Amino acid sequence: MKNIILFSIFILIALLFDIGNPDALRQGTEGFYLQVASEMFERKSFLTPYYLGHPHWSKPPFLFLLPQVFYYIEGVSSLFFSRVSVLLLSLALTVIAARKIKEISGISNSGFLIFCFSTLGFFKYSRIFMMEMPLALFGFLSAIYFFSYLEKNQKKDLVFSIVFTSLCCLVKGPVAFAMLLPTFCAYGLFHYLVFKELYLIKIIIWFLCSLVISSFWFLYEYHIFGKDFFNYFFLRENLGKFSSKSYPITHVFQGLFLYALPWSLLIPGLFWRIYRSGIEKLSSSNSKFIVFLLISFSCFFTVWLIPQQRSHHYAIPAMPFILVGIYLEYFSAVNLSFNLQKIFRTYIGFFSSLGLVLVFITLSLIDQFPEASYISLGAGIILLVSSMYLVFRKSPRPSHFSIASLAVIVVYWCLFIPNYILPLVPNEIREIAIKTKNVGAVHRKPYFIGQSIGKNVDILGIDDVKNYLKKDNSAVIIDGPLFLLLKDTDKYKILREWKVWRRGIKGNEILLNLKGKTVDNLRAKMFLISLE
Repeated sequence: MKNIILFSIFILIALLFDIGNPDALRQGTEGFYLQVASEMFERKSFLTPYYLGHPHWSKPPFLFLLPQVFYYIEGVSSLFFSRVSVLLLSLALTVIAARKIKEISGISNSGFLIFCFSTLGFFKYSRIFMMEMPLALFGFLSAIYFFSYLEKNQKKDLVFSIVFTSLCCLVKGPVAFAMLLPTFCAYGLFHYLVFKELYLIKIIIWFLCSLVISSFWFLYEYHIFGKDFFNYFFLRENLGKFSSKSYPITHVFQGLFLYALPWSLLIPGLFWRIYRSGIEKLSSSNSKFIVFLLISFSCFFTVWLIPQQRSHHYAIPAMPFILVGIYLEYFSAVNLSFNLQKIFRTYIGFFSSLGLVLVFITLSLIDQFPEASYISLGAGIILLVSSMYLVFRKSPRPSHFSIASLAVIVVYWCLFIPNYILPLVPNEIREIAIKTKNVGAVHRKPYFIGQSIGKNVDILGIDDVKNYLKKDNSAVIIDGPLFLLLKDTDKYKILREWKVWRRGIKGNEILLNLKGKTVDNLRAKMFLISLE
């Protein structure tokens, strides 16, 4: 218990660093979710999500309700507490999962905890206001508690599984059943064929109870809004994913490899070991849990290959299952094998060396990166050197590799990369905006503009700009390309002009510009405007 508390505090400190920075790395749709949560708070709407003043049912309300307690304590919605709410939930659910897995398989719960958070996926999605971690962890907990119920026949495990399933459904909708029901049915079939024991009644009880509990919100919204809710949520948002623009199926596979780093390097070896173990070993009672994990991973992963709208983060719900499999197979021993140590020493050594090269390039082009901080670069170097020492010393423990991996991710995510992010709203613009009575924004992410200047901004369309600026003491922040779309641009006064990074920059563009020792071509203009 002492170790898991210490590791939890360590992880919390590592993930809290700079978490409220509006210019930090984030997911594209995070601003939308933050706006919905903010409007729910302003309207005191606890069940119906709102966006731009209208009911918006793209997702159930769980994620948007998560930070509301913090909002009420602080008296205003905030980026910091929105992200912290996801972080605290992710940490709490992972601790619960670690303790349950220890009960099932006897592994170290503290070791597994740091193992999970040393992956890029856990680190990234625990620090931003997205639904990936609640969805993945609620689904994962529902599955392992149901497995425990099948093995021990304790009703409390069934109750927990039903509760976690219902919460999972309130995060993303019916897809929770699309992941869990095939998993339980497939494992039930395997268990019947091998052990001649039928789980059908137990699965039906789980399904019906979970369906009834999770349906309350959907029935309430349908009662209040009728067909508007049904058409929007079920037809447009859920079935619409099957008719939207198609993305390559490889995105989900790439996402699994990327977000499970560094442990994704072991996925091929894990499946090879399982293949070599043969059917007889997998059919033994001692292998039930690993078989359940493989079936769960396969079902959770395959579900997200079906919609047309595929993305890298669709791999996140399946990730906990493969991580448990890797941990059981490779990390449950006191020491890692020599070959594994060699693999991860190479990994840590490569990214640490790459980080040092990155610092050298930054210092040689310091005039191109005036925002670069010598303190963060220096702290990053110290952490990288410490990580290399931790894993290259004699007989490092498995947890040392996890800590070193987490340190490398922190260095890049929180210390190095922010040096190259141009602020959405520089300090000079922020000071002007604070003194201006009415501030509007014509931008893809108006929420982050408001958080950057510390006040609410009015969300505008291009056609709204002129009338808005007729108000006394008013100004508008607008993207450069959108400014050119305004009619009669000569009637507007540009108060300030600054640059941000262009969207959709390709890797070859970056290399070409670095060779030319300039990055101006990679930047786009933004303006603070008023009427002449």
